Amino acid sequence: MKLFEKVKINNGKSKEREIRVLGFPICKYGKICNNDTKEKYCEIFPKKYIYNVLDQIINQIGTQYDYVWICRVNAIGENYLLNFLYDEVVANNNIKKYCFVFHQNNKHVAEIFKLFSPVETYITSVPLAILNSVLEEKEYFYKNIKFHVHHCPLKETSSFLSGDKHYTQVIKELVGATKYYNKNIKIPSHDFKLSLSNLNIDNFVFINPEVKSLKPLSCEFWSNLCTELKNKGYDIYVNSKKGVSSLGHAAQLSIIEALYLASKAKYIITMRTGFSELLSCLNIPMHTIYTDSIFEDNSVAKVRKLFSLQSYPLVNTKTLYEYQEINETLLLQCILKRIQNVYI
Repeated sequence: MKLFEKVKINNGKSKEREIRVLGFPICKYGKICNNDTKEKYCEIFPKKYIYNVLDQIINQIGTQYDYVWICRVNAIGENYLLNFLYDEVVANNNIKKYCFVFHQNNKHVAEIFKLFSPVETYITSVPLAILNSVLEEKEYFYKNIKFHVHHCPLKETSSFLSGDKHYTQVIKELVGATKYYNKNIKIPSHDFKLSLSNLNIDNFVFINPEVKSLKPLSCEFWSNLCTELKNKGYDIYVNSKKGVSSLGHAAQLSIIEALYLASKAKYIITMRTGFSELLSCLNIPMHTIYTDSIFEDNSVAKVRKLFSLQSYPLVNTKTLYEYQEINETLLLQCILKRIQNVYI
């Protein structure tokens, strides 16, 4: 299959062509002959294209479902929140059989869903770029199946940054639910004897320093924090995508493995990331750090107002500590003082 190709279409008197990406027509254009006239036209993402995408999904999952969620977003948080909302949608719409479809880059989210309930999930071969470009409507009804795109349109979630609604409220409205229902999480156990044989599993701090959407803290801050914690007798695990860190123990772990390891920690210190939303359900004392957003002009105060974990399901607000201190020296002192007073 070619990445990009232009194909002639023989359609009676019409002279048409399609531009295809990975076999999917993204543009159809040509001349339609009508008696003595020729009418030029160009159609971007023809309706046929939408059906091609849905047909490919149906060919994979079958026709036994009457409701299908297409989870096209990469963000852990948006998919995580859906876990606590979809049961109400199922009940209110008399849905008999449903499933969730994820794209290739989102396999880890399918695993997260199964931590809360034994739902049926599929990984589609349709590329994420195609899903984002073609599925512009919130819902499609095709071949007796209702497809719900989570979330759609993309502008609905990005525009809320200029408003005052909390992120959990925005996602709840997009899904069509009225409240979040708590669920128990069941994390499969993992053996870290080989990868983390020297980690003191009975007395360690889980550090999650890497961030995408917020401005990162300095390496000096994390180094000073880990040094102080070690001086207080704690071992350190650093959650790093590279699987290595000069600050403490690290390993190449999946999201589920990292979540299980964090559940064994004395406490967690994390940047406000999508993964921190998962960490917040563990009922482990957690220190969450907010900084300015790298997108648009959103200050740390605005970020915390819109994304505070205090409003999330399963959060123990008594052991959740949130910080928006810009001065790193004061931030370090605040965290260490709270740990000293509460845990030692």
